[in-house]
Amino acid sequence: MDAARREPGLMTLAIPMAIWALHFVVIYSFLGLACERGWHHAVPGALDWITWVLIALALAALAALGVISLRVVRDARSDATAPVARRRRFLSRATLVLGVLASIAVVYTTIPAFLLPSCQ
Repeated sequence: MDAARREPGLMTLAIPMAIWALHFVVIYSFLGLACERGWHHAVPGALDWITWVLIALALAALAALGVISLRVVRDARSDATAPVARRRRFLSRATLVLGVLASIAVVYTTIPAFLLPSCQ
């Protein structure tokens, strides 16, 4: 892999929030579809299966955010000239902060799955 391809850029900075936005759209679209089609009537255990799907989607989003954050932090540690190294450190720290923010947002949007019934 050449160094220019691994260089973090603004697209890398946007990935954590894009993952959160995709998670948000998928869970609310799935929930609307599941309630409209009546998929909430089968209950295997204390939580219905729609809640389990929402939890699985949240865990997948959190895993993706963790992988992106770790990859960016690892790539920022590589040796480079001073201006490039400063840019990498800034982008990696900003991506890490956005990854934490997106992780909090994923957890925040998943909390209603535990507190409210899937469908009314």
